Amino acid sequence: MKTLLKVLAMIAAAVLGAVIGISLAIYGSPKSQLGRALEEGQRYLSELQYEEAITSFRAALEIDPADKTAVDGIKDAYVGWADSLKDDDWVMALACIASALEMDNSTAYRTELSETCAAWIATPDSYEGCEESYDKLVELEVVVSGDGTNEKEDEILSYYDVTDVADADASEDALSSLETMLLRYRDRIKLIDKYSELLESYCDSAAARLSAADSVKEVNQILDQVQALLQKRIEQLGDEAEFNAIRERISSRLEELTQLGAGRETAIRESQEELED
Repeated sequence: MKTLLKVLAMIAAAVLGAVIGISLAIYGSPKSQLGRALEEGQRYLSELQYEEAITSFRAALEIDPADKTAVDGIKDAYVGWADSLKDDDWVMALACIASALEMDNSTAYRTELSETCAAWIATPDSYEGCEESYDKLVELEVVVSGDGTNEKEDEILSYYDVTDVADADASEDALSSLETMLLRYRDRIKLIDKYSELLESYCDSAAARLSAADSVKEVNQILDQVQALLQKRIEQLGDEAEFNAIRERISSRLEELTQLGAGRETAIRESQEELED
């Protein structure tokens, strides 16, 4: 009887050991570990613990690098994390979106990056602010080489719409700031267009003022102002071939205004002589 009990005890122990061994094997299998990592990641994501969720989903990818649920989970966690950081830590928020973009270079994430950047960079309140904002857009590749449509770029450049182009100081400040950016980003079509637009507006305003001048002194004052401003533009742009067309246009407008001034001065003198006769 005792022998039978011993045998039964041994069998029970063996069965129990086998069950435990099988359970441990199942629990520790790659498939089981993957499932637990994904479940943990989803739980952290639902609890808005984004950093922990990313860690769990990355653990899942170590088991199965092609697991779509883990990849999507990481991207969702980065976007959620970015949203939670806006207004408090914009740099980290942008870094999160950039990390998602590295995993999925799609329009959706590029749009998210652009919108996040736009939300971060407030409407500039100075030309220096415009330059800093533009630099940040380029750094984050929201604005890239060549032409293209970007609302934030348009918003920044709209700050250069000088209300009174006849104000030489205001036009000088705006043109000088645009030149700073042009020399950094020579292939930006919108920068060139805005610079040319402002330049033409200033010259058109100068032409109107010269035509309306009623004294030789006023004509000379306007011409001195115009020549100083336009000559400085030529100097600021330097000898770079990219700006040949702009320099030629400035020289052409300067010659045109000089001739207009000379003609106006002659007309004023003749009018004065007639009055004297």
